[in-house]
Amino acid sequence: MLLPRKRHLDKFIKIKNINNKYKNRYKIQYKVFFIKYTIKNKNKILLYEKYKEKQKENHLDKIYEQRKQQLQELKQFRENKKYILTCYIPTYNQQNTIRKCLESILEQKTQYPFLIKILDDGSSDNTFKICLEYAQKYPEKIELTTVKHNSVGKLLTVAYENIQTKYFCRLDGDDYWCDENKIQNALDFLEAHDDYVTYATDNYMYNLKTKRKVSNIHYLEKNKNITGEISFDNFFYVHVSARIHRNVLDFKKKYKNTRKRDRVLYYLLLDAGKAHYEDKVTSVYTVNPNNEYAKLPHCYQRLSQCLILYKINKVLKYKYDKCFTEQAFDNRLEKYKKLFGKVLGWEYFIFDLKYIDATKRYFKIMFETIFTIKNRVKNIDKFTGDFRTEEFPVIDRVREEMV
Repeated sequence: MLLPRKRHLDKFIKIKNINNKYKNRYKIQYKVFFIKYTIKNKNKILLYEKYKEKQKENHLDKIYEQRKQQLQELKQFRENKKYILTCYIPTYNQQNTIRKCLESILEQKTQYPFLIKILDDGSSDNTFKICLEYAQKYPEKIELTTVKHNSVGKLLTVAYENIQTKYFCRLDGDDYWCDENKIQNALDFLEAHDDYVTYATDNYMYNLKTKRKVSNIHYLEKNKNITGEISFDNFFYVHVSARIHRNVLDFKKKYKNTRKRDRVLYYLLLDAGKAHYEDKVTSVYTVNPNNEYAKLPHCYQRLSQCLILYKINKVLKYKYDKCFTEQAFDNRLEKYKKLFGKVLGWEYFIFDLKYIDATKRYFKIMFETIFTIKNRVKNIDKFTGDFRTEEFPVIDRVREEMV
């Protein structure tokens, strides 16, 4: 394979590493040389990049095969075992929090047999090693799953397609439960009440930056009408870490390529039946201000939430339009609905948010260029309720890689 000559690379590195004192003097020369070198050796640079990608892929193959063999050895301990609840733990590079998460589930005092299914999304730190340690220690209670490449959340979507138990729940790798009787209380209620599909409680929201811990229901949702029942007629949002669900949705066919986000799942389940709410704290949700969603400007977060409401409202054929309209918290939606009707009103409202509103804001404060806005709007769907067509091959790849 032809690679860039060593003397060219040495010259490139030499100019790049000039002392700070002379950097400004050689700044223009460096840029000119870089452009000339790139144009002249374009093919060689591409070959070199492909070579590096192949090396990286070979490294991933070795790690993946090793992990696959380790996980195959543990499967025998769960054969012919019957579980009533599956607790899904999606995790990616969470070596500092995953132990606390797992311990909080293993400490549960319950007579119901449950399975902890850890979904390692191709972690590159010690997360898989820690999870494997727990899986080897509790092989009958923990099933560890991994993929070769990071799927950016698609692993959970595929995992939901193969739920084998009557009930399921989800706890992210950086969250934890704080009530040792959570499973027992939840399943006692759901077993006795077939008309309820979800058991929900309050939870704490813990901000890593401010170190502040507040109630989700009483502080963030500002819900004063605490009742024992949640429905679209009496709606308030309960965080996914504080919920346990009955397995009533057809994830394999009807919702095969639907992104299983917290709110999307919540709305789909409420369409299938009522949720019971018990006013006590059973979990802690860790808010990381440095994650991808939190870094988005406020207007894009609003757009993301409204897109979820719009898409799920459409999927549910506008049966609960009043509830979704109230959650949009925007007077423009009501005006558009009066002018254009229910369906076209939502369409125009989303168009306004997606293009007109976002563009106005950023032209006003001169914060981003129109091209950056266009790229953000184009990629906003990854935070909402469905997958784009170009993402389907990635989902299929996850199905193949999943061990």
